[in-house]
Amino acid sequence: MRQFQTMALAVAKPNGQSNLPETMLTIAEAMAKLEIEPLPRNYELLHEMLRGGNADLQRDFAALGPRPRQADLDDLGLHYRLAGHCGLAASRCQSEAARLLGGLKEQLALGITGKQAFSRSLEATTRALAAPGTSLADSLRAVDALQAGLAELIVAETAIGQALNQGVIRLERIDRGLDALDAAALQDKLTHLPNRLAFLRRLEDMYRPEATPPRGALLLIDIDDFSRINQTFGERAGDRLLKRLATYLRKSIKKSDFVARIAGDDFAFLFDDIDQPDAVIIAGRLRAGIAEQLAFATSEPGERDHLTVSIGIVLTGHVASAAELQARAQAALAAAKADTRQPIKVSLG
Repeated sequence: MRQFQTMALAVAKPNGQSNLPETMLTIAEAMAKLEIEPLPRNYELLHEMLRGGNADLQRDFAALGPRPRQADLDDLGLHYRLAGHCGLAASRCQSEAARLLGGLKEQLALGITGKQAFSRSLEATTRALAAPGTSLADSLRAVDALQAGLAELIVAETAIGQALNQGVIRLERIDRGLDALDAAALQDKLTHLPNRLAFLRRLEDMYRPEATPPRGALLLIDIDDFSRINQTFGERAGDRLLKRLATYLRKSIKKSDFVARIAGDDFAFLFDDIDQPDAVIIAGRLRAGIAEQLAFATSEPGERDHLTVSIGIVLTGHVASAAELQARAQAALAAAKADTRQPIKVSLG
């Protein structure tokens, strides 16, 4: 473990404020020391390990040894739900399902061929038995051959049935795995809120051609001067603050509402069945609650600072598409950030 702690320190900023590698070159150098293939998903894994925010990941990575195998790296990345490894696992699941279906198709084709052969044999035997002059010995030999063919057919059918049952079980397992991977791909791994992809899917569902026109509001929230917090206290402290904020936001909404982390310090809310006055009131309450609940220590002994946010609002029923909704919400948020006296802005179109 000491080797990896030393490596993490080696890629920290000179002032010790952050363990986050500043360049991909630094990560590449670490990968070269460990003889890790320069694959995108490996860069992602090393980035997460070296940034120092997840002690469990650092411990598990160290347990892989000085020259970790790619399969072990992939298992580790999947365990910690890193996007690149989830995508790889999903692709492998789909490939496995395709191979399995291909094998079952071949077995079914052989089963059909066997049945057709037995059917022809049965027809030939029937004609032979009905033919004039067929001796008893010939009839018995034909019946014996037919029984042997039937026994072979039963054995083959039993094997196909077992293969189909096993295939169904494996396909169900693959399906559950894909569902789990899909859920992981839709969750922000730091805050455990839905992520940007989940947010975009939600918007797509809202503005499907056959969907009922939405009546509600989108609120975009951005933390004011969050980069200063990271620079002053380090990114690990910033991550802890984001987790606390996510917990507060999650508890601030009803089950029918939706909140996601869509970027580093940006969050999105979708509220159902509210109008503009309601949206403004909700935004004001959120902003006041965040400032009250998320106080943090400053560099001065005994002093505390408060987290503040800017909020952009747009009514979902006032736009025709998800793209227009996002554009207008971003414009409202930009206006809110530019006006410190009125940090809540509504897009009026």
